Amino acid sequence: MKIEKERLRRTLARRLGVEPTELANENVTLKEILEISPTAINSIDIMEAFIGSLVDLGAQTDLELPAVTLDDKLDNTLDTIVSAVATT
Repeated sequence: MKIEKERLRRTLARRLGVEPTELANENVTLKEILEISPTAINSIDIMEAFIGSLVDLGAQTDLELPAVTLDDKLDNTLDTIVSAVATT
């Protein structure tokens, strides 16, 4: 299955309660997302938002998400997830 990175970013933004433009900066980190999101309190909330976004886009629910830290950039994490989905 193929998921477009920008579509995943928009869906993730909706789930996190932020504007897609707030996640458009390629240098935004997951920690910065926690600071701007009214719904995400910790890294688990971010990972749940990723999983929910993937489900919303029709991806398999048994996908294993990559290990990330709050210092990781959203752009790199999206690239990794899009690649993982493409191989399922």
